[in-house]
Amino acid sequence: MKTVKLREDEKRMLVESCEREVKGRFKVKALCLTDIVDLESHGGRYFEVLVVLDKYPLISSFSFKTVNAHYVSYVMVDSKFFEADVQKGLLGEMFSEKITFFYIPLINEGYLKGLELELKKRLIKEQVTRLAIEYPELYREFLIKPEYFIYDIIFQRCRFTPYILWKFSRLMKAVGVEKIKEGFFKAAQPLIKSGLLSTHDGYLKIVRSPLANGVKIKDRFADYLKSTTQILIRHGLGALQDSSTAFFQAVKLGKLPELLSFIDKLNLLVEDPQNYIFIPTAKGLSPLSETFSMSSLLRKILPDGYGKIVAVEKLGGILNSVYLIRFEQNGLSEKVVVKKFNDWVGFKWFPLALWALGTKNFAVLGRTRLGREYSSNKYLYERGFPVPRIVYVNLREKLLVSEFIEGTSLTDIIKPLLSENGGEGLQFLRQAGKIVALAHKNGVTLGDCKPENFIVSEKERVYFVDLEQATFDEDHSWDIAEFLYYSGHYLEPFKPADKIDPLTTEFLSGYLEEGGRVKAVREASSIKFIKTFSFFTPPHVISRIANICKNYG
Repeated sequence: MKTVKLREDEKRMLVESCEREVKGRFKVKALCLTDIVDLESHGGRYFEVLVVLDKYPLISSFSFKTVNAHYVSYVMVDSKFFEADVQKGLLGEMFSEKITFFYIPLINEGYLKGLELELKKRLIKEQVTRLAIEYPELYREFLIKPEYFIYDIIFQRCRFTPYILWKFSRLMKAVGVEKIKEGFFKAAQPLIKSGLLSTHDGYLKIVRSPLANGVKIKDRFADYLKSTTQILIRHGLGALQDSSTAFFQAVKLGKLPELLSFIDKLNLLVEDPQNYIFIPTAKGLSPLSETFSMSSLLRKILPDGYGKIVAVEKLGGILNSVYLIRFEQNGLSEKVVVKKFNDWVGFKWFPLALWALGTKNFAVLGRTRLGREYSSNKYLYERGFPVPRIVYVNLREKLLVSEFIEGTSLTDIIKPLLSENGGEGLQFLRQAGKIVALAHKNGVTLGDCKPENFIVSEKERVYFVDLEQATFDEDHSWDIAEFLYYSGHYLEPFKPADKIDPLTTEFLSGYLEEGGRVKAVREASSIKFIKTFSFFTPPHVISRIANICKNYG
């Protein structure tokens, strides 16, 4: 993306094309450009426009049209729901996010600018509230750079829709962090005047508790999630279509390889927002980023017997705080995995609850997840289940230390198997099925049964390495559905859906061979699971997997 400048003739073209799209049926309350890409292949451009309509009966819709030599995406939303998304995050900010960092007003600039400031003010207040909840003893000492609010929003959004980081990355380069930062600093002014925040040498400080007067943030978010889920189900929306807009953009614009390469590097590209929060010390300002403090924390709390910490490496995806720690003692080296269980508060609740839509309840409190990980790991380990051995736990710091399993993620085996040239390792799908059945026979639902949580060791034994959502119940069909449908989203777009067949049947064969129930397999074809995983996996792939499950056994 070389520029975000919009020519006058392009502005007219977008306004006129919008009027043709609406066809006079609804009043356009506001119109703005929210994304622009130069198409070097044929000299045209791609435009995404947000169209805010009065009394729009569908709440939202999405369409993609060719106008002259250009491509135009129309994201249409009802004005009342758009305003509620700005004011309360009613729809998970899927629409209000379009005026968070970059937009060019085309109709009713004053309306959009007012909502932009209102949105940023609310986001800042919620971010400050989350800091107060997570760090009740420390938050008044924090020195916060305005960049924190920018990267924290990106970090939280990408938990639910990692594809949109591709768009954010392009816009950040084109618009510049400094320009975006100005908007957030302006939105913080009312909070400074109210006494919630203050300025200090270019930093922001939290002056008083945002939780005053008995505000129950967790209750408020729980109610909000419940009402949002009801709205989405009741209207049968395509409101979540926008969550994968960037993916469809890439396909249409011939930029899919660029996007997929980008997603593969996602963990490296997501800036840690805590790099922009500092604590004053005698030696200067120390960043809050956990990577910097993990070594000192471990030295303080680990029992005797551990040697010198020589390396700390962050592992896992953007949902976890997981670290690989390497010790050296008497010339020997040992690796352990340290998982820190923070509470998921604020926006973190939305993607988890919305993704499951009532199908699965997630534990969000750190101590609850630590308790699940410890108890289920210990229970299964004693019964011969292939899980990492727990070597240390600290309840106060909410830390769990376990052995490191050297090996390959099952995801890295599945991707080649689904590629055009195929791959090796189909037998590990059968092993995974056996592992899931073994857990179920022992009364445990794994809870987060994605392929990435299975590790194939150097001795070709498959381990399961994430039990923080495990429960002692019989919700077995969830594990089967999550493993298979999540595996299906690794199939490249436009590839035949039957390429998923061998993986599906191999996994199910292992599951039944180990004593898993046919009923659980068939229940995995339920519409509630199809609905849940349709956010990640193409419909034709989901349908293929569901049909196999429905008729298997």
